[in-house]
Amino acid sequence: MESGKSKILILEDDESVRSALKEILSRAGHSVFVASRPDEANSILASNSNIEFLFCDCLLPQMTGLDFIKQARANYPSAKFKVVLMSGIYTDKSFIQEATQSTQAVAFMKKPFDMEQVLKIVKKEEAPRREESSARKLLYQMFANPTVTNRQKRKVIESIEEVSGFDLPFLYSLLVETKSGGYLNIYNADGSVSGISFCNGNIVGVDVDDKTTFLGEMLIQSGYATPQDVQEALRVKNNRRIGDYLIQNNQLSPHAFDLILMEQMNIRLVRTIVDQKIRVNFASAEVEMSNPSIDADSLSYYLHDWIASKISINWLKSLYVMWSGNIIVKSPTFRDDHPALSMSLVKSLEGLTVKLNNQITLTQLLDIKGYSEVAVYKAIHFLFDQRSDCLCPACGLCKSG
Repeated sequence: MESGKSKILILEDDESVRSALKEILSRAGHSVFVASRPDEANSILASNSNIEFLFCDCLLPQMTGLDFIKQARANYPSAKFKVVLMSGIYTDKSFIQEATQSTQAVAFMKKPFDMEQVLKIVKKEEAPRREESSARKLLYQMFANPTVTNRQKRKVIESIEEVSGFDLPFLYSLLVETKSGGYLNIYNADGSVSGISFCNGNIVGVDVDDKTTFLGEMLIQSGYATPQDVQEALRVKNNRRIGDYLIQNNQLSPHAFDLILMEQMNIRLVRTIVDQKIRVNFASAEVEMSNPSIDADSLSYYLHDWIASKISINWLKSLYVMWSGNIIVKSPTFRDDHPALSMSLVKSLEGLTVKLNNQITLTQLLDIKGYSEVAVYKAIHFLFDQRSDCLCPACGLCKSG
């Protein structure tokens, strides 16, 4: 086996799919093991502790693929295999998201799939030959890389397993900028799991276990619906969203419902931004577009509010300490009319955009009379998190000298 190639286990009861997967992965130089039943896969895992990938069908003899993966992780706690789920039956959005969250899968492939997709997944997901702390460092080192591509950005995102909750706004911005599709799963220390759905760079769903953001409660609190209307809708909605039922019965306007859905996503995203370590994984998948959604322009306003209200100054200072003496540069696509430049974090620093033309460093900005430390750190972080048309996070902090 070539250096750097992976050991891969395929658990698939469909012989044609199993054989095709084995052939293409073997041709690429990987060491491939195949099983048609969970008991066969268990035998392989028992004798091969360094399996790096498990391609697993969701519907298997003896048990479901999801149950097998949970069992395998419990039986072989030292195994660090990455999971790729496959299914031709269970392909609805809710199942894919729940399945990727519960198994921490790195991808979900809908059958029939292009075999070249398999090679792409393995290539980008092959275990990084570096520690996780280095993976997070690479995330921010993209600030100083003027040639970083979207593919390289995605690769860094997919290599990260642990971050601070305060890293999430930047992570969300990167996923939007790179027009990613899939599910970002967030695992908190208390055992709770959140899932953010992306479709071609749009945030289309935010699932957080938070009773305060149930649609019915939000509709009542906003005055868009009465408690009686909501209770009736909950009683007879017949698998329809509560908003759809109220709209059909002329008890709620479609515009009001969209506003509530956007507010729900915003509040739930805010709940994910916490001052603690969290585990994350991004699972690539085909996600259907839905409305309303948060696109790059909408995200700009949310980023502003999250950084202003949630991100602590001590965390920002520790993040930027390595770059404090570096020159801040504008993005090549910098626009003087970008909406971000008119937002309060930036406007509070009079003449900031002019000063950025003069090869100024973060340390020099902090020394300007009338500029508060909190305002400088938050404004700069906000502009970097814009990812384009403002300060360029790819080349935004170039080496001084």
